[in-house]
Amino acid sequence: MKFSLRFLNRLENLPRRYEVLLWLVVLAAALGFRVNALHLLPEYIWSKDAGSYTANAFHWLDQGEWIFDGRRGGVYTLFIGYATRLFGSLRGVMWTQQILSFLAVSFTCAVASFHFNRRGSALVAACGLALALYGPPVRFAWLIRNDLLLFVCACVAFGSWAMALRGRPAAWLALSGLAGGVLSLAKSVFVPFPLLVAAGALWVFRKTPLRAVASTAAFLLAYGLPFALNAWHDRVARVHPEPEPQMGLLWYARVAQFTVLDRGIEPELKAQIRPEIEEYRKRHKLDNNIILHRTAVPHLLELLRAQGKTPTDLEHLCRRLALEAIAAHPREYARQMWGDFGHLQRGYGESISPIFPAELKKSIQISQTYTSPHPMMEQARNVATLQARAHDRSLLLLRRWERFGWLFLHTPVLWTTLLLPVLCWCYRREREAWFWIGLAGMWFFTMLMLCTVGKPMLRYLMPMVPVMFWTLSASSIGAVRWLSDRWGYTQK
Repeated sequence: MKFSLRFLNRLENLPRRYEVLLWLVVLAAALGFRVNALHLLPEYIWSKDAGSYTANAFHWLDQGEWIFDGRRGGVYTLFIGYATRLFGSLRGVMWTQQILSFLAVSFTCAVASFHFNRRGSALVAACGLALALYGPPVRFAWLIRNDLLLFVCACVAFGSWAMALRGRPAAWLALSGLAGGVLSLAKSVFVPFPLLVAAGALWVFRKTPLRAVASTAAFLLAYGLPFALNAWHDRVARVHPEPEPQMGLLWYARVAQFTVLDRGIEPELKAQIRPEIEEYRKRHKLDNNIILHRTAVPHLLELLRAQGKTPTDLEHLCRRLALEAIAAHPREYARQMWGDFGHLQRGYGESISPIFPAELKKSIQISQTYTSPHPMMEQARNVATLQARAHDRSLLLLRRWERFGWLFLHTPVLWTTLLLPVLCWCYRREREAWFWIGLAGMWFFTMLMLCTVGKPMLRYLMPMVPVMFWTLSASSIGAVRWLSDRWGYTQK
């Protein structure tokens, strides 16, 4: 035990040349992991949402006109359009996402190295190696879906926020705000982020009011810039996308089994969807996507459109139906929330194999439903490659990498939930205090949303991966240093 602590303490004070070598190994591992993955599977994976993401990008490629729909927005449409045009194929989206994944991981590791300084160079590098070889960012880079882009923006947003505490806060907070704004425009999952960062900047730099105001203003202006550009484009292009808010729909889909059918609000509309709700209640395993995409919600939208109403009216109706259902079944809803919370803590976030044969087969099935695929999809080549790889055991070689993602091997969501309050307490008197408070605020907001409005899914955790990394790495480094100091092996 004493020898191990002495050895760990020496690792904290490596010579500079060895520290640089360690980080070169981390970057090489991150790059090698992705290059190997692309070598084993050089084709994109067509997700069930890919059609709605790519339709407007293909329209731009064919007609030269940008049209952003109200549901998907313009961020990922722009990304798909330019990546496809640059590489001449939809595979360019996958290649670009893998490159961005590598850059985001490298940036996060660099910030962590600078942030923790020389308080554990080898330990920080080990944590960086875990992030570099973490499976989900590589896995989602294959998918035509915006989850990887959300991960990249989150890495930049949180990393820049951490750097702002070390110097030049206005510049770093502006970068953090820009990344957070792009993420929020792509998917509104960073709701508390601008409030937490702005409040933190005002508090941290309160002794220098000019710097506090300038830094906060730089952040807020950068955060609002993507929204301003989106509005400007809609006005110049005379595009008026019909807004399609999703929160009420998602919420109702989670509690549709509790729908009050025999009394309450909107009895005429409830009578129309009654058979669908009753059939849904009989299912052994509930799936909110059935309500959301196949039965009750699409049926309600059809009924409301017949009355001349919009998707916004549907969102308001679903929200009212959800509130009524929860009020009528509070205990059942509480049990569902607690079950979702426990499942989320135990079953998500672990380092997994980047790709599964079943996912390839599903992609083939979805892709083959298109009778007139766009030429950029190169459907025949894509399907042939995926069919060949679906039974290729060489993909299992990627599992060898996941064991090195040691930070994320065992219930990382649960450990993050438990350790974040501890870190907030430990850093309460330091300059980084509000950073950890902000991470905790974002984390527990996401936990709450996934147990109430949304449904726990691995892809919904992608924007929170940097929070897991910062929490688990800081806790690991802090625990080793505490043990080392306690046993008297701090180097003098």
